[in-house]
Amino acid sequence: MNNIIDKVHSFSVEDHEYYKDVVFTAINQANLINGNGFASTNNDYAATLHKRDNRWFQIPKLLKLVDELYKQITNDTVAHDYKNYWVNIYYPKGSQGRHFHYDPTTVAGWCYFLHVPENSGIFLTDDQTEYKEEGKIILFPSDLWHEVTENKSKDNRITISGNIQKTS
Repeated sequence: MNNIIDKVHSFSVEDHEYYKDVVFTAINQANLINGNGFASTNNDYAATLHKRDNRWFQIPKLLKLVDELYKQITNDTVAHDYKNYWVNIYYPKGSQGRHFHYDPTTVAGWCYFLHVPENSGIFLTDDQTEYKEEGKIILFPSDLWHEVTENKSKDNRITISGNIQKTS
């Protein structure tokens, strides 16, 4: 696997409160906080809402930021596709098993930590590096193995994740 990004890069998101408001509004409108109306679930304690779901909202400002950060890291001027993104809601006891984002069209993955209560789990890489700071976005190699540890808080943990894909 040949990635342009060779390590995890972390950035602060200036408009964090704006994104929280947009996402929380969309989640509440779709009745998703209580686990109702989800497009798919990966276990009884977590759920994922994909962009392809008709209740989804567009976040072009965030996707533009992802594109700018990717180009800043790589100096890549080729156009990429940012349409493959989703919201993860980890209810108390929710987690995500070890996985990676690689496929032949994916050049990098990203995760934005939108709402991360204390003890709500961490984004953990194979080398045991932890990422969990609310208001941060990370870009990482698509072949990076990672997981999200159990949410031990009484609140939901919410992230937005996606893949940066080749357009041709």
